[in-house]
Amino acid sequence: MRTNARMVFLVALIALVLVSGWWWWKLSHPLPYKEIKMASTPRTRPHVGLGIDNIFSEEQKKMQPETTNPFDAENIEFYYMSLTPPEKPVPPVSTGTPPVQPPPRKPPVTGKEPKPSPVYLTYKGLFQRTDGKITALIENSRSKQSEFYEAGQEVFGLKINEIGMEQISLTNDIGVEVIIKRGVPWELKKNIAGMKEKEP
Repeated sequence: MRTNARMVFLVALIALVLVSGWWWWKLSHPLPYKEIKMASTPRTRPHVGLGIDNIFSEEQKKMQPETTNPFDAENIEFYYMSLTPPEKPVPPVSTGTPPVQPPPRKPPVTGKEPKPSPVYLTYKGLFQRTDGKITALIENSRSKQSEFYEAGQEVFGLKINEIGMEQISLTNDIGVEVIIKRGVPWELKKNIAGMKEKEP
């Protein structure tokens, strides 16, 4: 009996040493890449669905909102439509006829036209030329200029008769005498109108 027990113990010890040595050798020498890849894929057993699991999964799908994948075959058409650029608006075609414009507004017509400014004659003084002739320097307000006139010449239809130091004598076309003093402006239209009223 003791011999058999020793033999069994000895065989078990040898087997343990062999198994330990084999595991140590396996751990110290890594496996090739193919064997590692094949060993890393876990083996799954086919799932046998129960009736309760199917009912629970269907109810859970109903409660969750449906999500669509934009890359599905059903949504490919919508995806291409979103990528197409928008069409540019076509400009309107002109018919060639210009638009009718309203006539320009006319300025308001006033009742009376502005009266022209009156003409004033001013006797500036007597001057004697080198040839001995005497001239009168007369200024008119229209041109703002002074000119020399001799006796017998006309100024705005008035004939110069006499030239003196302080005044000059003129007559109009009907023979009425006009006296213009030196330095005093004399209104042409007003005085001629008064002359015509005083005619007999």
